[in-house]
Amino acid sequence: MQSTVASSARDQRVSQFLGGYVKGNPRMMKCGSPFAVTLCACCALASATATPAQSQPADPLPGMRYELYDWKWAGQDVRAYRGEGEDPEYLVPGQPMPALTAAERQAGFVVFTTPWMERTFPISVPRRDQITDRLQLAAAPGEFEPLTFLVRSQRDLKSMTLVVERPLAGPEGALIPTEDVRLGVVNGWARYGNFITPIRTGIAPLLQPVDIARDYTEQFWLTVKVPAGASAGVYQGAIQLLLEGVIVKRLELYVEVRPIQLLEPDAAFGMYFDHGRIPRQWANADFLEKYYRDMAEHGMTSVTIYNAHGAAADGSKFVLTGEAAAKLGVDIEKNKKQKYYGIDQEVVYDFQRNRNFLPGDPRYDAGLDVMLERARRARLLRQNLPLLYLGGAIDYSWIETRHKELNIPWPGITPEVQDCVTIAERGHERRWPELLFYLMDEVGGIDPYNGDRRMLWMRATSSRGSNGLAM
Repeated sequence: MQSTVASSARDQRVSQFLGGYVKGNPRMMKCGSPFAVTLCACCALASATATPAQSQPADPLPGMRYELYDWKWAGQDVRAYRGEGEDPEYLVPGQPMPALTAAERQAGFVVFTTPWMERTFPISVPRRDQITDRLQLAAAPGEFEPLTFLVRSQRDLKSMTLVVERPLAGPEGALIPTEDVRLGVVNGWARYGNFITPIRTGIAPLLQPVDIARDYTEQFWLTVKVPAGASAGVYQGAIQLLLEGVIVKRLELYVEVRPIQLLEPDAAFGMYFDHGRIPRQWANADFLEKYYRDMAEHGMTSVTIYNAHGAAADGSKFVLTGEAAAKLGVDIEKNKKQKYYGIDQEVVYDFQRNRNFLPGDPRYDAGLDVMLERARRARLLRQNLPLLYLGGAIDYSWIETRHKELNIPWPGITPEVQDCVTIAERGHERRWPELLFYLMDEVGGIDPYNGDRRMLWMRATSSRGSNGLAM
């Protein structure tokens, strides 16, 4: 098959964004999976583009409240999965509360803390030594550092909001501004695609009051961004808890800024970032640049680019030769209407658009060229550090037929060697960092066939003289 390249220039506005991970250490903000990371990035952006919680901002998803992420939304599918190797692996409901003081019983709720890497759930209850009125963390200048605290109710709590009371006061009049103390609510969901999975967790910005039912544990998240030039010492502030606008509790907040400077990272690390899982209104090229800038500010140096880089010349999603179509038993007439396979068509590479999406979708106009240019402008790219590329073949003639011959049921998102060669050449022309191509997607999901697929791809690579490709 011959290949042609279509491209066009786009000029889009640049805007600024600050997010919430850790410089030099890409902590995943309580996310239970790579897919949750994408939602965290989306939620952080929603928080940054809204006004602070105390000024009653508009809800970006009106009428949905937290159902998009909520444990209660999952219904009977949800399970309190604590993690592989934990004892117990699944948290059992009905755990007893510790003895409470008279003041705690009168308040109708207690606040407790857990390590931020520990999974907690609406059925979690505190130990006596976890109940506290004090929050504390330590960080270096320029670092983002999280902590989490939970509210366990003994009665229905209406319209709980959180407010950063004042800037954090440090040595000799030094301050950490209130806008550098970010508040969120932790929620989860239990479905991914068609699969029922243990509960995953994600962080949503605290955009509106939260109702907490009796005998329910609500988890909140706090991230402090320490200014790069902050003096060493302890900074003190407070978080107010309000019910229906009335302050019912104050949590003292202590941040120790340590007298060290973090080194710039020299390794490639970042996140699996499938922006197709972000609501479309938050996923155009301008928003992608904000996400990339957020990653860079938190010490990340790479990212997985998820993209469909072309289509058949007649507009079909994929290409098959007539010979391959016959071997696979493709209904040619039916396929002409569906435009799934372009039979005996050329592959047309379009690096300005992402063919995972349809025209009119803002993500359609953010192809490989656009994503890499926005990542460069956001200072995420390092010329000496590679990026990961996940993109499936356009011409599936060889891949589909060989998998059928070997009785491998699903080729998945498998790249074609010619695609990788063409994309790598594009990268050299435009001076992108080296691209590392996924040999296959969902490796764990297609066992025991992953070894066969890897073997096929490696044979094709070496036989076509392309074994120098980065993989």
